Amino acid sequence: MKTSALLFSALSSLALAAPRPQHGHDAKPAAPSETKVEDIKAEFSSQYKRSRVTYGTYKLSAFNAPAAHGGMSMPGMENEGGMTDASNKKAPKPCSDCTLKYARASLHYPDGTIANFKTGAYLHHLTMAVVGPGRNDVACPGGTMRIPKNMERMLAIHNDRNETYFGINANDKMGFYLGKDDTMDLELMLKNEVNIPKEVIFTIEWEYAPGRPEGWSDVKGIWMDAAPCNAMDSDIPPPKNQTQFTLTGPEWVSPMDGKLLNTVGHMHDGGVDVKILVNGKPVCTSNAEYGSRPEYIASPEAIAQGASKSSHISRYTPCIAIGDIKKGDKLKLTADYDFVKWKPSLNKIGAQSHVMGVAMLFVEVKK
Repeated sequence: MKTSALLFSALSSLALAAPRPQHGHDAKPAAPSETKVEDIKAEFSSQYKRSRVTYGTYKLSAFNAPAAHGGMSMPGMENEGGMTDASNKKAPKPCSDCTLKYARASLHYPDGTIANFKTGAYLHHLTMAVVGPGRNDVACPGGTMRIPKNMERMLAIHNDRNETYFGINANDKMGFYLGKDDTMDLELMLKNEVNIPKEVIFTIEWEYAPGRPEGWSDVKGIWMDAAPCNAMDSDIPPPKNQTQFTLTGPEWVSPMDGKLLNTVGHMHDGGVDVKILVNGKPVCTSNAEYGSRPEYIASPEAIAQGASKSSHISRYTPCIAIGDIKKGDKLKLTADYDFVKWKPSLNKIGAQSHVMGVAMLFVEVKK
């Protein structure tokens, strides 16, 4: 597969020249939404607690509605239809002085039915970061225009709605600690594929152990990305006149000894797989599956309202218990695309949407 040689230098130059957007995608900012935190029954252990955080209702514009720039016009993104920025820089914490073990996100309509490609509205992606004293992003430390100092990304969920374990499973003795002085920053992008407006509600459930249990290890998230740390966004223009290509991210040199726990990839339609390499050798291949669940297939009604008939990514195969890493090891992400095998996403004018290669790779930090 071929890679565009000038892709990242051009992207880096753009990032340094452009003002910082809120979250990119040229999305219409959502009106401030109500949030609610409620305690629900823990599923994994009687020693744990579980919280559900609800956001919304959000009003999503029709796919063919005029673009609403909202002060974040990114070149190449002005024709993306139906995108809404529902981000919340003061996202409610599920708990305080607690160790997170699990997270799961959902998007549904006010009547409780699932929102997905079948009916038009879907969860484009979310990224959750923790902001607080001494916090530092593992992949991009020291602060960048996109990731300020004292911010640490720790959760990524996309429309496959991957369940996240802060460990290998829900019952091992490790997790992500959330302190009393920490706050949470939610980047949330929602998309509507049909030509009528939609209303949706977003929820995220967290399961956690109170406090910081004795003997437990710390879990951190490594944001592996095809785009460099100084990019303003993870979206990348696809190489021109290429239908098969590989995105290759920058090397990340591990500052620690640890154990790679789990990850799943994230791409846009047309993607085949995401690979994680350690010292040049693949240790994880997360394959994209298309249309393997009915809610990821547009219904006749949605197609009549303008939705694409194309197959959509519905799941990524996870990598679990990946193996040890040592300080000085070099990690890299690649993302393979094949527009012959799988049709790419198209924007309002029928051009190819930008592509992406991302994986939140969890690591147990060895003391």
